[in-house]
Amino acid sequence: MLSPIEQLGGDRAKVLERFADRKPAPLVLMVEQETPAPEGLTPTPLPAEISNRHLEYALTWFGLAVTLLFIYAAMLWRRLRP
Repeated sequence: MLSPIEQLGGDRAKVLERFADRKPAPLVLMVEQETPAPEGLTPTPLPAEISNRHLEYALTWFGLAVTLLFIYAAMLWRRLRP
């Protein structure tokens, strides 16, 4: 499948930004499967279920942020206390 670079999105587009001094091709070739498979390689399909742990990660990071706010508040309280 040929895709324009602008449609890559996410981290792939950011990788291309690092090489701004080089002019990449306007299209990127993305291969989902190859027949026959290259010698020595065993192609595998993408997993049907890619884990979705966004809520878990969000709770972890927001929990860390709240904890750090409490630590900062405690430090200010100790410092400003007469």
